[in-house]
Amino acid sequence: MALSAGARLGPYEILAAIGAGGMGEVYRARDTRLDRTVAIKVLPSEVIADADPSTGSGSSRAKSRDDRRARFEREAKTIAELNHAHICSLHDVGIANGQRYLVMEFVEGETLATRLERGPLEASAALALALQLGDALEQAHRHGIVHRDLKPANIMLTGPKGAHAKLLDFGLARTAATAGHLSELATRADSLTGEGVIVGTFQYMAPEQLEGKPVDARTDIFAFGLVLYEMLTGQRAFRGESRASLISAILTADPPEVSSLLPLVPPALDRTIHKCLAKDPGDRWQCAGDLVSVIRWIAEGGSPAGAPGVAAARKRTGARMLWAAVAMLSLALTASLAVLWTHVHEAPAARPPVRFTVAPPAPYVMDFQVPALSPDGTSLAFTARLPGDAPLLFVRAFETAEARVVPETAGASSPFWSPDGRQVGFFSGGKLRKVALAGGSPLTLADGLCCATWGRDGEILFTYSGANTILSEIMRVASDGGVASPVLRPDRARGESGHRWPAFLPDSRHFLYQVNATRADVQGTYVASIGSSESTRVMPAAANVVFMPSGLLVYRSGGRLLAQAFDWKQSRLGGEAVQLSDSVGGRGVPGSELDAFFCAMPDTLAFIPGTAMPSVLAWLDRKGNRVGAVGEPGDYSPAISPDGRTVAVGYRDPTTQTRDIGLIDLERGTQSRFTFDPADDINPTWSPDGRRIAFSSARKGERDIYVKAANGIGEEQLLFSSAGVKNMECWSPDGRLLLFNTTVAQGRQQIWALPLEGERKPYAVLSGPAGMQASSLSPDGKFIAYWSAESGRAEVFLQSFPPGRDRWQVSTTGGGSPQWRADGKELFYRQGDRLMAVDIKVIGARLVPGVPHELFEAPFINVGRNQFVPSSDGEKFLAVLRVEQVSSPSITVELNWMSRLRR
Repeated sequence: MALSAGARLGPYEILAAIGAGGMGEVYRARDTRLDRTVAIKVLPSEVIADADPSTGSGSSRAKSRDDRRARFEREAKTIAELNHAHICSLHDVGIANGQRYLVMEFVEGETLATRLERGPLEASAALALALQLGDALEQAHRHGIVHRDLKPANIMLTGPKGAHAKLLDFGLARTAATAGHLSELATRADSLTGEGVIVGTFQYMAPEQLEGKPVDARTDIFAFGLVLYEMLTGQRAFRGESRASLISAILTADPPEVSSLLPLVPPALDRTIHKCLAKDPGDRWQCAGDLVSVIRWIAEGGSPAGAPGVAAARKRTGARMLWAAVAMLSLALTASLAVLWTHVHEAPAARPPVRFTVAPPAPYVMDFQVPALSPDGTSLAFTARLPGDAPLLFVRAFETAEARVVPETAGASSPFWSPDGRQVGFFSGGKLRKVALAGGSPLTLADGLCCATWGRDGEILFTYSGANTILSEIMRVASDGGVASPVLRPDRARGESGHRWPAFLPDSRHFLYQVNATRADVQGTYVASIGSSESTRVMPAAANVVFMPSGLLVYRSGGRLLAQAFDWKQSRLGGEAVQLSDSVGGRGVPGSELDAFFCAMPDTLAFIPGTAMPSVLAWLDRKGNRVGAVGEPGDYSPAISPDGRTVAVGYRDPTTQTRDIGLIDLERGTQSRFTFDPADDINPTWSPDGRRIAFSSARKGERDIYVKAANGIGEEQLLFSSAGVKNMECWSPDGRLLLFNTTVAQGRQQIWALPLEGERKPYAVLSGPAGMQASSLSPDGKFIAYWSAESGRAEVFLQSFPPGRDRWQVSTTGGGSPQWRADGKELFYRQGDRLMAVDIKVIGARLVPGVPHELFEAPFINVGRNQFVPSSDGEKFLAVLRVEQVSSPSITVELNWMSRLRR
């Protein structure tokens, strides 16, 4: 029975029907508990009659149904544990009003079946999707889950140009079969048309399914071959005018080779698909992992069109063997010629440096992250991603020709090695994890943010930032897991805002770490010891550094990579720095670097060339197209004047490296300096009449609030000064209040208001158990948008203003930097690199937010308060963007680099 909008299934409110088929009806719904959009599949009534233990009679029959229901729920939990970028998540199962239903992730886009109605895909696009689907199958099969109904209609294409695939109904047939005959329903012939042509799931069934034999992972591989065949050719591999003729074709016939329809397709692809479609499961690919490896090899050009496949494979194998021989010879020479350094002034053996590059296999793109060298310097861990997808962890052994992906590492960042080189640690989903390179699933050790070091005694130091604080602190945990405990916490009285990048020194008790602070004399690299609150500042650079046992400190400064003598026991640098490279990439702005994209081991160095991640201030339309650039590269935190003619921006003075505020005339294209004090001036905010600009400045040591006439005439006026950091956020539409965020006890950020009339006594506007910031008042001043980390990650909320009981969560999968359209009818926010929009309706005194939808993806850069601001009509967005690379970056590896340090 079809459900109408407004109907309820447990805590879920039906919004609209999406579709229907043999497996049931699918609806878009709202989870009233979490206020998120989900997809609900209501199972057919005949399944419910068998699955529901309330039907039927007899104790043994009821017990059997109870067992099936328990098994249904048990297997549903197994499927729900699947965490893969290309698998639609199963959130919940339930039964209400006599209807059994499944609750799944709501995925927007079009199905592959719909896309194929417009014709076949380009071979490169088809192979890219095949790799994604193959990876998804591989993970599920390792969990013992078989899809059983893989077909284009169960594959959703999302993201730009449909380049991201999501498998729907994963494991549903297997799971539901335990609740009663759903495996048969998944493939029943509801799709027979009036003319008798089968167009439904029978097209994608393996012979063993048709014959009623047991199925396993190889059944999915058969269907995978059929889907890949159809993506490439635009036609189905098996066809028939009736059910009988179709079944006969699947059981006995071979489809035309892909190359007979597409002559330029590599010959190896024909053999790969042919092996998928073998009638006997024993003749097929036996696991999805092997199949994915072959397809990746083909996608990288392993079997060129028009070349004999075997010869091409031999050629590639020969090239790999040649490279491996050269690499192994180079490494052997490195080892045999190595000498023990006892001081930086002792000259190493005269060995010329050897350079080569490391890149991920196509179509993956190198991620801008800090790589990690193994302890012996012969392997490199790094992250890479498919465009628009989450990064994955890769490991490249230099004796091999290619990097390999480490399974189950979606969202990986900040890799680091175990002392024995057998495991790699990384962070993903707010967790510190480790994975054995010999195989097995990653293990979660603790909650964590980034940046770790693994000591010889089995302890790991890492950076953590809890949901109730914006401050990052250094924690420690045993490498086998357990309770994490704090090692160092930022000193707010000194202006410290976070500690990052711990790195053990030789005794595994002392360690280097970086302090980010609002004060230039506090920020920098420090040495501390576990169990002691004492620390010593080594130098101003605040990005990650590497210590060499020979007594060297390697670090990045001003975009250059330097090495300098370092006495770690005295916490003292010595001698002059020696330049290793004049161009090493990093994240942050000059004088405030956060990450330096390099790593080093004795005589092995690896880095991503470049400078600090470049940015540009540009206009984007609602589709993400660039329609103009504004100002100079490096401008950040833009604020548009009320009349739309001027932009106030932050920039860094190239001489003093301090931050100031400038004004850009949008009509004439000219730029002028607005503040001149040597202290940092940030976060410009326009008054509603456009006559004044408020901002935060560290002129008195702390970050206080100042105001200055927008025409630049006259001196700045101090509005409010107190202990602690105060970051300007917005000016109320009536001009009576300034809103700012400030850090309170336990590092939480709260939103405060500063009255501009009367006593000007500030007061808290929003506070809670977690940090909150980025407040933005609606144009009528009745509602405030902000983000809060109370759920464990940043989400956008709306609340009545002044704050009352009315409160709404806008985002459900992460969000920040909310901004209003000038008429208040639309709210925009960022979700990573996605710009989201939400329609806003006000009914009486009640605000009704719509469902968030993506406008576009753009390479936003996380510098300053605002990463984007909308035009008054919401048709354009002035955004701070990363300068896109012309080509995929790669990592430069240099062997024997220490030979360049000879005096």
